[in-house]
Amino acid sequence: AQWKEEVIPLKAGWNSAFLHVDTSARPLHTWVGNDPNNPIQEIWMWVPPRPGLDLVDDPQQPQQGRSEWRRWDRALGPSSPLITLPGNVAVLVRVANNVPEYNWVVRGRAMPPDQSWSSSGLNFLGFPVPAANPPLWSDFLGGNRTLLNEAEIYRYVGGPLAELTNPQRLFPILLRGTRMVRNHAYWVRAEEFNRYFGPFEIELEDPSGINFGTLQNQYAMRLRNATSNRVTVTVELLESLQPPTTNFPPVAGVVPLVARGERDLSDLTFSYSRFTAAEDPIDQGAGPDDDDFVPPPVGPINVVLEPVGEPGSAADLVLGLDRAVMNGAPGALYGGILRLRDSLGMIQYDLPVQAEVSSPTGLWIGNAMVSGVQNHLAQFEIGPDGRPALNEEGRYTLESVDEGLGDTRRMFPLRLILHQTANGNATLWQRIFFGPDRFDQSLVISRDEGRLDPQRLTEARRISVAHLPWTPENQFWSFDGVLERGTSITTEVVIPYNHGPSNPFLHIYHPDHDNLDARFENTQPRGVESFDIVRRIKLIPEAPGRQTFQEIVDAASVLTGFYEEELVVRGVGSTERVFYSYGAFALNQVTEIGTVVETVED
Repeated sequence: AQWKEEVIPLKAGWNSAFLHVDTSARPLHTWVGNDPNNPIQEIWMWVPPRPGLDLVDDPQQPQQGRSEWRRWDRALGPSSPLITLPGNVAVLVRVANNVPEYNWVVRGRAMPPDQSWSSSGLNFLGFPVPAANPPLWSDFLGGNRTLLNEAEIYRYVGGPLAELTNPQRLFPILLRGTRMVRNHAYWVRAEEFNRYFGPFEIELEDPSGINFGTLQNQYAMRLRNATSNRVTVTVELLESLQPPTTNFPPVAGVVPLVARGERDLSDLTFSYSRFTAAEDPIDQGAGPDDDDFVPPPVGPINVVLEPVGEPGSAADLVLGLDRAVMNGAPGALYGGILRLRDSLGMIQYDLPVQAEVSSPTGLWIGNAMVSGVQNHLAQFEIGPDGRPALNEEGRYTLESVDEGLGDTRRMFPLRLILHQTANGNATLWQRIFFGPDRFDQSLVISRDEGRLDPQRLTEARRISVAHLPWTPENQFWSFDGVLERGTSITTEVVIPYNHGPSNPFLHIYHPDHDNLDARFENTQPRGVESFDIVRRIKLIPEAPGRQTFQEIVDAASVLTGFYEEELVVRGVGSTERVFYSYGAFALNQVTEIGTVVETVED
């Protein structure tokens, strides 16, 4: 989902090229060899020996099967040793002599920079300079005087391979008048160790790129100044092209990225800015607190890096994904190219970005925080003597009952474990097991420990809830709807009056609360010593907040809303009393596994 095209200018004869994109989606013999208009005859890819590998007694003595080159030949076609071209590689390209100039258009996946200087001093590599108006060699290497004054640099200019002319050395005097070329590769001999590839460096959280997948919502990178000048890095988001073959899913749209802004010290929240305008009206805010909503800035953002060695020479760029505006079926692919350029006009990094539309299917874990309950406060009549008055039956005379709702002094947490299957059935669980399967080692959600790998129990987790009734078979309760915003779901948890492990009215060692008569011979009916308890639990998800960075990135994987519960206590016959409680809930999506597997007996 991060497809782009690069144009590599070639001439008749031997040229060098450096690929900033991964073109391995298509074999060379199909998109180069089968194209009658493509004049490329040979491609040789440079594969330098890796440090610590391929050790020999004499490095000058060639051995069978050892070579730093991999070759593709038009005449050999699919039989060529080199089948595809990955990214971040340097190649030699031979163009037919009857074609003076040729622009080779390569389409592939954008690649983060991944190069290093060889300690041997011999390097065949390219530099991520801008394609338009690239810098002079002298300006680019000005940030590293050792390279500028001592490095030997060679370039290919087309024509036959010949000493002194192709490759051609760029002497120091030529570096001041020669511009670099983005997609060309150069031989550089640098005896001293260095790590300079431009005026600023990037350190990625994931070296392969920015992949949010279906569950990740944040990604961080670090920018470092490598020069003695102040550098402003401009970051912008570009659209992805469609994939070059039908073997890859189409790109549904541009990844809706946001960048974390400054922290508000009044509430410790972060602001945010958008790279592209949101097409969904949800960006205008939601809920009663959005009257003062100010739309975030849209467009490229700038990161200022102070000179190396000074405070502020490095900065973190934290990106967030706004999943709430990603439309399409679960798994639909969004992509883009995150381009970073410096104010000196030296560097252009193109980073791949992709994300998939998430699904509410899976395991959700969180808490309900009860903040209010219904009162049941009886008020009795007071007689002339100042004491409660008695009626004819000798009972206190009831004057009124206060059954109003009131806030609690402190919130009371109730853990919630919910699972939603692929067909949308939401269930409430008292306990769940999550870990490696004993059969194929894949991660599973299980009803019991028996399905987990006994050798890897340290990697598994048992998650349980104390306020729901425990049953040996691990009973669950089904909701009447789907866990999603814009609706509400309800389930009913019944605790029978004679359910010893869970009913709080039963006291096994107290004779007045064992549901037995005075002779411990006959079972008492419901309502004599203990009562049925029915809990009607209702979850009402609310629209996500849209005013802070964290609210944006949590919109899909964190579900918040209102919690309501009716607690019915049933006694003799049809007598019952209902109590209400309420609060808020928050659920976090832990995994998208859509099935709870059954127990396996040993």
